[in-house]
Amino acid sequence: MQRRHSQECYSDFASSCGIKIRRGQNARPSLALDDRVLKILASQSTIVSQGEQKRFAECLSQSLQFHEILRRKFRKNQQSNDIIGLINIARASGELDEANWRCFLAAHFGRSSAEQKQFQSASNLLCAFNDRPYWTWNRVTKNPKAFRTWLNENGRKLQTLSFGNHRKYESKAPDILWRVFESYRELAEEYGGPAELLKVAGDRRADADQFDGLYLRLRPLFRFGRTGRFDFLALLNDLNLISAVPTSSYLLGSTGPKQGALRLWGKRKIEQLELLASDFAQKLSISSLNVEDALCNWQK
Repeated sequence: MQRRHSQECYSDFASSCGIKIRRGQNARPSLALDDRVLKILASQSTIVSQGEQKRFAECLSQSLQFHEILRRKFRKNQQSNDIIGLINIARASGELDEANWRCFLAAHFGRSSAEQKQFQSASNLLCAFNDRPYWTWNRVTKNPKAFRTWLNENGRKLQTLSFGNHRKYESKAPDILWRVFESYRELAEEYGGPAELLKVAGDRRADADQFDGLYLRLRPLFRFGRTGRFDFLALLNDLNLISAVPTSSYLLGSTGPKQGALRLWGKRKIEQLELLASDFAQKLSISSLNVEDALCNWQK
């Protein structure tokens, strides 16, 4: 079976960035990157052909390019009908609890993996289907029962919401949405609010320790498994709300990235695959976020 060209793998991603991709545009990695990827994979005894190694390098190059574009576009976004813009507005005003709460809403609806038609779901809920933020952190925490009542009374409107690709199996049922949001409220209040919940240690700790600490801390969140927490932290990082970059691809519990790793390095224990992926990222001096992303898209 012929595998998808890596450029096709990023079509939805490019759409979420508002970028139009033409075939052949930025489709190949630089010769320097290509050469380094091949050398590292050779040292790791990869089991795939050189052609497939080059295709993996292409997926990696696309990931690096487009995620940089994504971060720039996200950080410049000030649109009041997009949750990303509303996050930036809150952060710029110094409302860090509110910015982090809005980021959680964005992560739940899969904003970073959403297509154009799905952009407004998180902002629609935040604004109670009106023009301005209504279910703010202060309002939700002061009267959670009112929020639950509103969800139950607006079941039909909730059905108009949609989820990005990474959250496509989530439910729009009021009681499920309530359990998701309530789990975040309870966890955040344990730490003194969203900003404190997502606060990482000082510079003396490694990025991996910071990311892993937050990843484990978010474990009580309802309906936020491996991908949900990983994407939530990545989005927080993209929006400058945290500074914690993983050196692990978190293959345990993944689907696409794990399949990519098995195909690239052969049938090994998950711990060995994780070490190989981390070693690859370290030798190439890139984030494990990009390695995870490239593995997922390359194996499709």
